[in-house]
Amino acid sequence: MDLKQNLDSIFSHLENMFKAKTVIGDPIIVGNVTLVPVVNVTFGIGTGGGEGKDARDQGAGGVGAGTGARLTPAAIIVIKGDEVSMLPIAGRGSLENIMEMVPDVIGKLKKVVQKEDREKDVE
Repeated sequence: MDLKQNLDSIFSHLENMFKAKTVIGDPIIVGNVTLVPVVNVTFGIGTGGGEGKDARDQGAGGVGAGTGARLTPAAIIVIKGDEVSMLPIAGRGSLENIMEMVPDVIGKLKKVVQKEDREKDVE
Protein backbone atom coordinates (compact mmCIF):
# COMPACT_ATOMS: atom_id res chain seq x y z
CA MET A 1 0.00 0.00 0.00
CA ASP A 2 1.44 3.40 -0.95
CA LEU A 3 1.11 6.70 0.88
CA LYS A 4 -1.98 7.82 -1.05
CA GLN A 5 -3.75 4.52 -0.35
CA ASN A 6 -2.89 4.83 3.36
CA LEU A 7 -4.29 8.35 3.54
CA ASP A 8 -7.41 7.42 1.56
CA SER A 9 -8.04 4.51 3.91
CA ILE A 10 -7.54 6.61 7.05
CA PHE A 11 -9.77 9.47 5.87
CA SER A 12 -12.45 7.01 4.78
CA HIS A 13 -12.52 5.54 8.29
CA LEU A 14 -12.46 9.00 9.91
CA GLU A 15 -15.39 10.10 7.75
CA ASN A 16 -17.41 7.14 9.02
CA MET A 17 -16.34 7.73 12.63
CA PHE A 18 -16.92 11.49 12.91
CA LYS A 19 -20.51 11.94 11.82
CA ALA A 20 -22.68 14.70 13.30
CA LYS A 21 -24.27 11.99 15.46
CA THR A 22 -20.88 11.53 17.14
CA VAL A 23 -20.73 15.16 18.27
CA ILE A 24 -24.44 15.68 18.99
CA GLY A 25 -25.74 12.49 20.60
CA ASP A 26 -29.16 10.88 20.52
CA PRO A 27 -31.78 12.77 22.53
CA ILE A 28 -32.79 11.34 25.92
CA ILE A 29 -36.35 12.12 26.97
CA VAL A 30 -37.07 12.48 30.71
CA GLY A 31 -40.73 13.36 31.19
CA ASN A 32 -41.30 16.52 29.15
CA VAL A 33 -37.59 17.42 29.14
CA THR A 34 -35.24 16.38 26.35
CA LEU A 35 -31.51 16.02 27.07
CA VAL A 36 -29.03 16.03 24.19
CA PRO A 37 -25.39 15.12 24.91
CA VAL A 38 -22.64 17.14 23.20
CA VAL A 39 -19.16 15.65 22.73
CA ASN A 40 -15.79 17.22 21.83
CA VAL A 41 -13.90 15.25 19.20
CA THR A 42 -10.11 15.53 19.00
CA PHE A 43 -7.96 13.54 16.61
CA GLY A 44 -4.48 13.39 15.21
CA ILE A 45 -3.02 11.75 12.15
CA GLY A 46 0.47 10.85 11.00
CA THR A 47 1.95 9.15 7.99
CA GLY A 48 5.39 8.57 6.56
CA GLY A 49 7.46 6.46 4.26
CA GLY A 50 10.98 5.82 3.19
CA GLU A 51 13.40 3.80 1.13
CA GLY A 52 16.94 2.69 1.79
CA LYS A 53 19.65 0.13 1.19
CA ASP A 54 21.21 -2.30 3.61
CA ALA A 55 24.91 -3.21 3.94
CA ARG A 56 24.60 -5.61 0.99
CA ASP A 57 23.27 -2.81 -1.22
CA GLN A 58 19.78 -4.32 -1.31
CA GLY A 59 16.97 -1.78 -1.43
CA ALA A 60 13.77 -1.82 0.53
CA GLY A 61 11.05 0.64 1.40
CA GLY A 62 7.96 1.03 3.45
CA VAL A 63 5.11 3.33 4.36
CA GLY A 64 2.94 3.62 7.42
CA ALA A 65 0.15 5.68 8.82
CA GLY A 66 -1.80 5.97 12.01
CA THR A 67 -4.45 7.97 13.73
CA GLY A 68 -5.79 8.48 17.22
CA ALA A 69 -8.98 10.00 18.54
CA ARG A 70 -10.48 11.12 21.81
CA LEU A 71 -14.15 11.77 22.54
CA THR A 72 -14.85 13.89 25.62
CA PRO A 73 -18.26 14.85 27.04
CA ALA A 74 -18.65 18.62 26.68
CA ALA A 75 -22.19 19.59 27.63
CA ILE A 76 -25.81 18.59 27.86
CA ILE A 77 -28.43 20.58 25.96
CA VAL A 78 -31.68 20.75 27.96
CA ILE A 79 -34.85 21.36 25.93
CA LYS A 80 -38.13 22.01 27.68
CA GLY A 81 -40.91 23.42 25.55
CA ASP A 82 -39.58 26.62 24.00
CA GLU A 83 -36.75 26.91 26.54
CA VAL A 84 -33.29 25.65 25.64
CA SER A 85 -30.29 25.75 27.94
CA MET A 86 -26.85 24.19 28.00
CA LEU A 87 -25.20 22.60 31.02
CA PRO A 88 -21.42 22.55 30.41
CA ILE A 89 -19.30 19.69 31.65
CA ALA A 90 -16.09 21.74 31.46
CA GLY A 91 -13.10 20.30 33.24
CA ARG A 92 -14.73 16.92 33.69
CA GLY A 93 -12.49 14.21 32.31
CA SER A 94 -13.38 11.02 34.10
CA LEU A 95 -16.58 9.05 34.36
CA GLU A 96 -16.54 9.49 38.13
CA ASN A 97 -16.54 13.28 37.81
CA ILE A 98 -19.38 13.18 35.31
CA MET A 99 -21.37 10.92 37.59
CA GLU A 100 -20.87 13.47 40.38
CA MET A 101 -22.80 15.93 38.21
CA VAL A 102 -25.85 13.68 37.91
CA PRO A 103 -27.45 14.88 41.16
CA ASP A 104 -26.94 18.50 40.06
CA VAL A 105 -28.51 17.81 36.65
CA ILE A 106 -31.42 15.98 38.29
CA GLY A 107 -31.82 18.88 40.73
CA LYS A 108 -31.98 21.37 37.87
CA LEU A 109 -34.48 19.17 36.03
CA LYS A 110 -36.64 18.99 39.17
CA LYS A 111 -36.65 22.79 39.39
CA VAL A 112 -37.74 23.03 35.75
CA VAL A 113 -40.56 20.53 36.31
CA GLN A 114 -41.65 22.24 39.56
CA LYS A 115 -41.71 25.61 37.79
CA GLU A 116 -43.89 24.11 35.08
CA ASP A 117 -46.25 22.63 37.69
CA ARG A 118 -46.57 26.02 39.44
CA GLU A 119 -47.32 27.69 36.11
CA LYS A 120 -50.06 25.12 35.41
CA ASP A 121 -51.58 25.75 38.86
CA VAL A 122 -51.69 29.51 38.14
CA GLU A 123 -53.50 28.93 34.84
